[in-house]
Amino acid sequence: MNAVRIDYRGKIIYVGIDVHKRTYAVTVICEGLIVKRDTIAASPAGLVAYLRRCFSGARIHSAYEAGFSGFALHRVLVRSGIESIVVNAASIETAANDRVKTDLRDSRKLAEQLHAGRLRAIYVPEPQQELRRQLTRTREQIVRQRTRLANQIKSKLHYFGLIGEVVTDQAITNRRLNQLEGLD
Repeated sequence: MNAVRIDYRGKIIYVGIDVHKRTYAVTVICEGLIVKRDTIAASPAGLVAYLRRCFSGARIHSAYEAGFSGFALHRVLVRSGIESIVVNAASIETAANDRVKTDLRDSRKLAEQLHAGRLRAIYVPEPQQELRRQLTRTREQIVRQRTRLANQIKSKLHYFGLIGEVVTDQAITNRRLNQLEGLD
């Protein structure tokens, strides 16, 4: 049996994308109706090819939640001529009694709210600005981790009676640990 291919030329479609590490859950709305729901491999280029293949000639609007995946998907979509917005997850409307979360449900909410014009885009930084932010944030994370580890070591030294009040303010270095072990 041959499938009937719908002509989307000149139509506007709204795509809600729920992004995960390995998959994208996709819901597509055209003229107020859900016309496609799929889960595809997480690949920006693969998503563009999928949308171009299934909705040839359509004007495509898409939305996904900001999160762990950053803005790479957004940039690929925009470069491919797809209108894309990234939204804050907290700004997506949910009913008080709608506690069940599934990937396809989340993508449907995005598509419906995009179609209704109820989503607002967040600011997407330029790649260079994003790289500078990442550098600063990564350094801050490393400093916090280092402080946390030093505090954990000091806690263990206190636990075993190897450190006194005077030593607590000293930095935890290999030399200091060797001194405490009697190796220096």
